[in-house]
Amino acid sequence: GGGGGFRYANFGNDDRSVTLYCSGGDGTVGLYHIADTQFVLQNGMDARSKLTVDGEVTSLSLSSDESYLLLGTTRGTVFRSILRPGQPPSADVFLEAPLVAAKAVAFHPFLNDRFATASADGQVRVWDSSSYRIVSQCAGVGPRGLARPFGGPDVGYSVKSQAHAPLGGAKRPPGAPGGAVPASGPHPVCLSYLGQMDVCLSAWSDGAIRAFDAVNGEFLWSVDSAHRCGITALVVAPNLKFFVTGGEEGEVRVWEMKTRDMVSELKEHKGMITQLKLMEDSSHLLSASKDKSVITWDLMRERRATIHEQKMGAVCGLDVYRNQANFVTVGLEKRVNVWDLRQPNPVASERYADPGNTDAYATVCTLSHDNRFLCTGGTDQLVRLWDASTLAPLERGVGHSGVVNDVRFSPDDRQVVSVGDDACVFLWNVYT
Repeated sequence: GGGGGFRYANFGNDDRSVTLYCSGGDGTVGLYHIADTQFVLQNGMDARSKLTVDGEVTSLSLSSDESYLLLGTTRGTVFRSILRPGQPPSADVFLEAPLVAAKAVAFHPFLNDRFATASADGQVRVWDSSSYRIVSQCAGVGPRGLARPFGGPDVGYSVKSQAHAPLGGAKRPPGAPGGAVPASGPHPVCLSYLGQMDVCLSAWSDGAIRAFDAVNGEFLWSVDSAHRCGITALVVAPNLKFFVTGGEEGEVRVWEMKTRDMVSELKEHKGMITQLKLMEDSSHLLSASKDKSVITWDLMRERRATIHEQKMGAVCGLDVYRNQANFVTVGLEKRVNVWDLRQPNPVASERYADPGNTDAYATVCTLSHDNRFLCTGGTDQLVRLWDASTLAPLERGVGHSGVVNDVRFSPDDRQVVSVGDDACVFLWNVYT
């Protein structure tokens, strides 16, 4: 099959002859035409034609009509080679799956089939869930600055998926933790999909804020050194006039969208900001932190309005109920807690994991838009669905093989997307 050694073979039948497709570890695929098996046994065989793709070929699949060949590689890419008699084969990218941890996900605010993910490879990808395709890929940051984007309706990249199955998750190199390639260099940690502007606004581990065109992947603008250390949380006002970021050192900063100038800084947290949520009036903000507290800020007066503290461990996830009086948190306390802004202690609480799984805790939580459901993801690699009113557990989604980093409901609340350290993007149907 190639200089990298024999890896895989598949057969195609042509009446009295056989075509043998052999893949090699060096990315080479050889096509052997066997018309006389006795001659082959005595003299061996030579490849009728060869093609080479990027990455070690691990699998081959021939279409039922033998018109094309699919080649899977260790780099998470599936190539398609159209087989035309008398013409040398060539291969084009057919499917793609990221090989690194997915850090965050954000839905388009109005479109149920469009969402974006942020990954540890420095890429922001925009997906079409109806076709399981990447419709644009926003430029990442490499050693020499911003990489070239790709995008548009004919980009030709997609992911292997079925309903109720992961959108990504190809074979990873041996030794990569959680089945994924570890992060190296700056990468987006959180993002927001500004559907009105077709913009993906992302916050990065190098302390920068970067905006990309969600349609073609082009870089638009950045705020360099927005935080001294990495940015860990981001929220955008519904009117798009300002956005708020949280950092590793516990600082909360408010930025004007038009000028990208910082208009205020709020600093009381003693630990990393893990989540930011704006209330409906856009004048009050809730910030969760590793210092065990949730602070409600009055943005007009630039001061703290309330503070709530759990008994132990970081607050990892936060969301606000539509009544604007209650909010829910998850974290190292290993419980799901519902709070009232007017009371110091939780008004409802439920154990996160089963009693036998004492180490598991939720890393993220989100409420459905109608507030019927609460969805969580955790270190137990599960996506859990709860009754948002009673905290009764309803369902659990099994599929991830790494920590779940983010979960989000579609605008119509009929689907959930989850992303994790296993480099997988899962699309879940929520039946009501």
